[in-house]
Amino acid sequence: MAVSATTTNPNAAALLDSLNSASPGPGGKPIDKNQFLKLLSAQLKYQNPMEPMNDAQFVGQMAQFSTVEGIQQLNQSMAQMSSLQGLQGLTQAASLLGKTVTYDQPNSTTAGRGVVNAIRFDNGAVQLSVKGSWMSLSQVKGIENTA
Repeated sequence: MAVSATTTNPNAAALLDSLNSASPGPGGKPIDKNQFLKLLSAQLKYQNPMEPMNDAQFVGQMAQFSTVEGIQQLNQSMAQMSSLQGLQGLTQAASLLGKTVTYDQPNSTTAGRGVVNAIRFDNGAVQLSVKGSWMSLSQVKGIENTA
């Protein structure tokens, strides 16, 4: 986000130039809200009182700040929702404990059959342990009550 230098103070202009050139943030990452507020504070601090910042520019920068904040909140919400979906899958898989399942076996045309004796959540996926081997929940093709 570029900031215009509306000042005749050479130190302020140099500061704004350095902030503009580093606007992607450290390491090429986008700037966060704290960096944005520092940038805006520096711009307000060093502006020429005889030529204050244009209202439209100020409102535009505040709108960008609000947008960035909204995107950060959305990212947090999506991360929470993703973890809740994983927990929901784990809860559903828990109902398979002790049940006999029919499942696709890798590298075989014959279906496998066995009792689910453990479940886990690994790399974002629910897995079941049948006969000592871990398999994806998507491999399960049928469920029976164990007698």
